Amino acid sequence: MAAGPLVWRKALLTTDPLSYRHVPMTDDQPSRRAVHRIPDTGVEETESKDFGRTGEPPVSRFDESKFRAVTWVQRHIANPLTRRLPFQTVLETTGRKSGLPRRTPLGGRRIGDEFWLVSEYGEKSQYVRNIQADPRVRVRIRGKWHTGTAHLVPEDDARARLKSLPRMNSAAVRAVGTNLLTVRVDLAD
Repeated sequence: MAAGPLVWRKALLTTDPLSYRHVPMTDDQPSRRAVHRIPDTGVEETESKDFGRTGEPPVSRFDESKFRAVTWVQRHIANPLTRRLPFQTVLETTGRKSGLPRRTPLGGRRIGDEFWLVSEYGEKSQYVRNIQADPRVRVRIRGKWHTGTAHLVPEDDARARLKSLPRMNSAAVRAVGTNLLTVRVDLAD
């Protein structure tokens, strides 16, 4: 039996509901976070690898640390400052839980009656999650608000799309992004 990652096993039939023990896994057991019931033993095991809420493969520790650091700086420092600039492009979504307007400064480009942007963290971005819940959005372009409907375009080549968007923003998205996703907003006006 080859030694694999460690798991926590909880005895389901004991009187102490918090009785856990550390045991090695074999290599033939699945390598995603799941709860497995071991037949005829009353033991439940949870693996140490985490696929996250979306069921996507785990990201590296570096990518996760980078995501946390970048989103903290954006949320607490960069976004509050840049959303106040009169000519900064801003996307306004409706909060999926609160129902309140959420404004996110970003970079993108209007092409005809469409506004294109690339999310640096894909479906992990809060504004993308808000779009999934309610695709009606507003976009402030050059100081003027436009209403529209947002669409996620996963089949689009996000790296190629970045070449047609503003250069500075595209460079930043390429530098910090780990899961690029194209978003198209069909503008009503």
